[in-house]
Amino acid sequence: MNNLMVNGVQVPNVSDVSLYEEDGLILSFSYRFKKKTAVRMKKKACVKILDVDALKKHLDKNLGVESIAKGCDYTMGHERNHFLKSNADQWQAEFRMFWPILERVEVELPPGIATLMRKW
Repeated sequence: MNNLMVNGVQVPNVSDVSLYEEDGLILSFSYRFKKKTAVRMKKKACVKILDVDALKKHLDKNLGVESIAKGCDYTMGHERNHFLKSNADQWQAEFRMFWPILERVEVELPPGIATLMRKW
């Protein structure tokens, strides 16, 4: 693709592209505790995870698959994956856990894993 414009914005030229589908379960968090961020995400409450490692361990055990857990990176380029998003999403300051699970699942969380910070 060369000289492509989308809504008046120049898209970077791309010559070697791979398209693949990788579906799974993503649990997303924000590093930020700001009302502005919560409102923009259309959230009505914020909880603080008290021990992310314990949460990951609990979820991995109950789901039967080890997750990948790390912060997202942001790019101006066309590359994307579960942890690489557009610079336009940088305001989310996102940390994610990803499991290659396709079916719907429910996991009960242990008491004390999080605390309510605020409701809006």
